[in-house]
Amino acid sequence: LRVDSTNKGYSAYIYNLMGAVYLKNSQTDSCIFYAKQALIYARISTQNQRRNIESYTLLVDAYKSKKDFSQAFAYKE
Repeated sequence: LRVDSTNKGYSAYIYNLMGAVYLKNSQTDSCIFYAKQALIYARISTQNQRRNIESYTLLVDAYKSKKDFSQAFAYKE
């Protein structure tokens, strides 16, 4: 995936979408990877608090589905 370095918020959005697709298909490890990538771009972009929330929500849901509740709790805070 080629990431648009000029629009980091858009990149975060795309990574979050990909993470959501993987989560829906029960591919939690891939979901976690893409949600973490989204979080990197969302943190860089100063205008995308919403993308941060989406990334954290994906991570919480993915870790909960893996029954890794300590990690889920860590991202929930």
